[in-house]
Amino acid sequence: MPRIEFIPNAARKTQGLTGSNVQQFRDDPYRSCARETGQNSNDARLKDSEACTPAVPVRLEYNLLSIAREDLPFADEAAETVSACLSESIRRCASRGGNPEKHPEVRFFRRAAETLSADVIQVLEIADFNTTGLTGPFDDPGSVFNSLVKADGDNNKQNADSGGSFGIGKNAAFAVSDLQTVLYSTLTEHEGVSAFACQARFQLISHERDGKPFSAEGYWGEANFYAITEPGGLPDWLVRSDRGTSIFAVGFRQDEQWAGRMALSIITNFLRAIMDGQMEFSIDSGRYRINRGTLAGYLKDSELEKIAEETGQRNALHRTRDIYSCFTSGVSETLTLPTGKTRGAQLRILVADDLEQPRSVLIVRNGMYITDNLRDFGDAFRTFSGTRPFVAVLEPGPDEDGRAFSEFLKRMENPEHDNFSAERLDDSREIREARAQVRKLAKTVREAIRSAAGVRESESTSLDELARYFQGDPQQAENAKANERDPERFRTGRARRTKARRPEPESTKGDTGGSGTSGGQSGGTGGGTGQGTGSGTGGAGTRGQAKEIAISGKRCRRQAPDAAFTHRIFFTPRASVTAAIRIDASGLTRPTRLTLANADKGRIARGLLVLDLVEGERQSVSLSFAEPYDGPVEFSSFSLEEGNAA
Repeated sequence: MPRIEFIPNAARKTQGLTGSNVQQFRDDPYRSCARETGQNSNDARLKDSEACTPAVPVRLEYNLLSIAREDLPFADEAAETVSACLSESIRRCASRGGNPEKHPEVRFFRRAAETLSADVIQVLEIADFNTTGLTGPFDDPGSVFNSLVKADGDNNKQNADSGGSFGIGKNAAFAVSDLQTVLYSTLTEHEGVSAFACQARFQLISHERDGKPFSAEGYWGEANFYAITEPGGLPDWLVRSDRGTSIFAVGFRQDEQWAGRMALSIITNFLRAIMDGQMEFSIDSGRYRINRGTLAGYLKDSELEKIAEETGQRNALHRTRDIYSCFTSGVSETLTLPTGKTRGAQLRILVADDLEQPRSVLIVRNGMYITDNLRDFGDAFRTFSGTRPFVAVLEPGPDEDGRAFSEFLKRMENPEHDNFSAERLDDSREIREARAQVRKLAKTVREAIRSAAGVRESESTSLDELARYFQGDPQQAENAKANERDPERFRTGRARRTKARRPEPESTKGDTGGSGTSGGQSGGTGGGTGQGTGSGTGGAGTRGQAKEIAISGKRCRRQAPDAAFTHRIFFTPRASVTAAIRIDASGLTRPTRLTLANADKGRIARGLLVLDLVEGERQSVSLSFAEPYDGPVEFSSFSLEEGNAA
């Protein structure tokens, strides 16, 4: 007869709700649950030889079930356990002089008691198909089944390059349960015969029942903590009819946007696996059907955009759109990077002006997005001077070298699956070697990006025309007086042999004639320097001065620390014109120009932001500086159109 058993606590060790690995997923439980369960199912995919057809995608369904209380086999026992935990939480709070009405554990168990007393209990079912299921033997502590259901900080995944490494992600399903209780049901094969198993796990607090101390960890199943292996007598909703695994979060913490939040998580995390036809998803009884054919529509879905804004996932959605463009544009460049242990790395680069998070390097492993930097190896991939807007996707290739590279990355991947660090390796020698390999990889990535997206000499020459609009920069004048070369005035391109000459103060006459269409016309730009006439076709002239364009409603806001850009500016132009936006550090003795590194619209030229403005149209631009800066700023706008030069 199945029953609930908690592990005895002979040491009377105090265990609270925050002592489990569940709490790290509470910040965004729906996103975490979709990501972690999706990854586990992807790792359990049937190999082609096991599937009847080639390249069968893993399919996951996330459905909300309304289960009558009498159809939850352990409802009464669970209610008694929750009552004991509630009493224990009140006792602990009182002994510490706290207010039970405000204590989080007391409130948790009161809510749990209400959930279990209802006539209908909400359950989230997460069912996968075209997977191996949780293989046994079910009484073997080292089996895949027991690794998922019972193990802590351990996993038994058969693939060396699988998504998970630490066995912690399994706890994400508990984070969407108001009971911190999860049921597992699987149908698999053992020695060529179908095998069924079912068991539930509770993660509560240490407590006493009938004068006996118990730990926070308990199970529902056969005696002595064994799984149920005979489906007879179980309600139909718990019994699998197809090979695979079903996970049930009992007492589902239901939010009105739960389905959309999970859909957004799936799209932003598993884009590559979906694009390759490796995974398909159905959420809320088919409300969202995400596969290779529907993916493009969901990337532009207005409801998901709204959810992304409200839940702080806007950057994740924009990043995902750029990855999608990189693989579907038809004009991206694909490179295999032959670099030691990382020789299986594949880099795809798209250069385009309409990217939402330009100048980004995005790293994908096992079909899942991981991070946009290699900060722990000395390269945050934040600044790419002298490049056009691009997005680069770095991922393991599809061959044996690629699988070896994926395994190499997996060993350095953190439990949250959002960073890599060599410190996670086993010994100091291996750590040094890995650091050297990844630093070399980062350098190779930068070289490839520079080759594909670098500003050519002809482009840099045309950008040089911007200089005439900003000759009044006081810092440039100071540099000239101090006989220092101004790095902001260097141009990219082939070096030219010139005679050394002493820098002189800036002059507005006689040094830039030559590029006008007629001699002496003001505003021309040529190759002459110093006194005299330029070398262009026009005559000597007077340097044109930039006309400042009035802008109103200026605001600047710091972005979140993990955002793709550091600042966001807002303003409304008073004229329709192509303009250069200049940012200065304010609050100093005199304004000091800040050099821009990148922005989410327009283009960066000589550290300035170039935009096409429309009179009265509110502008919002995210940007980052070439050097870290946290102080106040001022910004101004100057026309780049010839008719506006004075």
